[in-house]
Amino acid sequence: MKTSNIILISFLVFLFGGITLLYIGSSYYNDGNDKSDFITKVDKIDSFSVVVAEPGAYLIVKNGKESSISQNYKKDIVSDFAPFEVRNDTLFVSAVKSRKDGEWFIVPEVYCKNVKSIIAKEQTNVSLKNYQADSLSVKLNKSDFHWDFNKTAYVNIESKNSYLHLNGNNIEKINLQLDKTKVYLNSKKGAKILSGSLINDSYIDGVIVDGTINLKLDNSSRMFFIN
Repeated sequence: MKTSNIILISFLVFLFGGITLLYIGSSYYNDGNDKSDFITKVDKIDSFSVVVAEPGAYLIVKNGKESSISQNYKKDIVSDFAPFEVRNDTLFVSAVKSRKDGEWFIVPEVYCKNVKSIIAKEQTNVSLKNYQADSLSVKLNKSDFHWDFNKTAYVNIESKNSYLHLNGNNIEKINLQLDKTKVYLNSKKGAKILSGSLINDSYIDGVIVDGTINLKLDNSSRMFFIN
């Protein structure tokens, strides 16, 4: 048999096997996560401008007309909701206590009008879904932070041992203080002003800058631009 035929047959076998695995996986996922199997618990809360993710917490922040927390849970299962409280203009969200690695657990969705600051403590995961803010201050420690945005004027990020993914249209000004932190910035129109410092093997990737750059990098840190 010709080598070209062997390669073609091998490719078709690989392709068919991959499609079969995807079908089985999607069927299993849909059976275990049918929307009809879930109930939504909504709690209205006092207004706040600061969000604190306590150690181990997972949460999603979205724009909303009023402050509330939404938590989806499975029917016929005793659910462990993420504890939370509002105190002195600050929302504190704690981790789900019974969560185990690899198991399904409740991730609260936080709705609010105007958050100015987010503090993420150890082993947290914070996502901002299509969240719009004129300015935002973010402080991270050993955590993951994801932000989908349209346009924002100013972002200040202070981060240690963390990972950030910023995805959106335009950032006027971004200031970074990174220590052992990796940042991926996907901004279609770029940043007009990029400033700050990177130390201890930090890096920022995907940067488009149409203006001023004032970044200090130590010998272990680096920055990658996209023209």
